[in-house]
Amino acid sequence: RRTSDRRPRVLSRLMSALTLCVGIIFPVYASFKSMQHKRRTSDVSHWLKYWILFAIWSQVEVVLDLLSIDSFIGSFYYELIKLALLSLLVVPQLGGTAHVFERLVLPALEAHEADIDALLERGYTLALAKAADAKRAALGLLLEKGQDVQAGVFKLLAQLTVKTSPQEQAHARKHKHKITEASGAQAADEDFVPSAASFTTGASEISADSTAEEVLK
Repeated sequence: RRTSDRRPRVLSRLMSALTLCVGIIFPVYASFKSMQHKRRTSDVSHWLKYWILFAIWSQVEVVLDLLSIDSFIGSFYYELIKLALLSLLVVPQLGGTAHVFERLVLPALEAHEADIDALLERGYTLALAKAADAKRAALGLLLEKGQDVQAGVFKLLAQLTVKTSPQEQAHARKHKHKITEASGAQAADEDFVPSAASFTTGASEISADSTAEEVLK
């Protein structure tokens, strides 16, 4: 059972790889050869038409994937149908590209060419206007932020200029300590002077008392 379940997956992956080679890798190299070696105009025209059809098919494939078509018909058969359609378009001798392009795509493009050109012109003009608006907004924001950054830089430089170095801070603290010690010593001297005066007054009073005693005697 497991082997039988794996076979469709393996075959589907192999078919997908083969579709990639036939639908993209080979046409890319063939287009390169047509431009590089200046082959016949018919070859270049064929590959230009092919890439137009491939671009349309890519959009159709997106819709088919959204609808999950492969779940209805199986992944293997879905890849097989894609391989068959791309092979019909790739091989010039089969004429698939010329037939589909000239019968279906070319008449639709020619009928709506003026409308498509006008739509593209309006889109291009609108894109240029939006790009100019975005450019002006970006420049305005850049100038605004630049002014903020400039103010911040000036503020930082001012702080760095005012701020002293660690050596200067240590010297200031040392000088302040010396001033504090000198103020304390001066206060101690002022306290000592009244004590000496009081000592002198006390000595004078003792001398006066001794003189009075001698007179009385």
